[in-house]
Amino acid sequence: AEYMGSIADGIERKENEQFNDVCEMIKNKQFESLYKADQLNREMKAENVLCGFSEMKPNFEPTFKVIHGSILQYNPQRTPSYCDRILYQSAPGKEKNISQIEFMSANLITTSDHKPVFSTFSIALEPTRKPKSSLVNVLSPTWGRHISAQIQQLSLNLSCLPNLSKVAMANTKLQIHFHGKSLVKEKIRTKMVPISQNVNWNEQSILPLKAIQPIQLNEGYIVIVVRSYLSKTSRSTLVGQTFLPLGMLSLHFNHYNTLDLPLYLHGTFNGKLSFQMRLLPQT
Repeated sequence: AEYMGSIADGIERKENEQFNDVCEMIKNKQFESLYKADQLNREMKAENVLCGFSEMKPNFEPTFKVIHGSILQYNPQRTPSYCDRILYQSAPGKEKNISQIEFMSANLITTSDHKPVFSTFSIALEPTRKPKSSLVNVLSPTWGRHISAQIQQLSLNLSCLPNLSKVAMANTKLQIHFHGKSLVKEKIRTKMVPISQNVNWNEQSILPLKAIQPIQLNEGYIVIVVRSYLSKTSRSTLVGQTFLPLGMLSLHFNHYNTLDLPLYLHGTFNGKLSFQMRLLPQT
């Protein structure tokens, strides 16, 4: 008991020293140094969590853990931390259209041990943006007509396999779904193949698209979802998903586009999807 008591005393002294050090940094407004040591910031930079999300550096005091009723008095039970955040993510190809121009805390609100935060964003809207004239000329005969996307040489490199038993892993299959309400006329699925770190689909798929309009050259997206199945009748498990903006493609008919798209699972990078795609006119 005496030995355990000395360990607890040492831990408590270390925590008290850390609390005092952080409070001194807050007093000196060393917010950038605090943010560099922030766990979420480090994990996002390492692309371990919330891949593709961004945030503005906080230029204010940590928002937790404060004493109820106080403006900014910290509870010594916990090291002050940036526990309240506002993250954002842009649609693919639209990253330049959004910027976070203000990120602040509301220190005068004293009803919680957290301080709420608020943010202001600048978002560029493109309701009347016209596609490049060269693309309009290429596709002008197809306005109002349906086209198809042909997909081939589809391969998947997974960063992490599901945590399954050897028996379950041997029976698990992968399948890719292509859909998108604004662009895809009919959802398609690949055949099921055994799961592994590197998977290849030796098949060609035809994805029927809706009638292309000029605005869709900038705004259209195809959603690509990878799912695993323990059997043909079992419920599927999400392995990852990604998006393909139509603006990434060369829209000349019969020209193959070679694509490498990152696959994300719950905000974490989980592999790379590679394939070739070309547009075909429907007669």
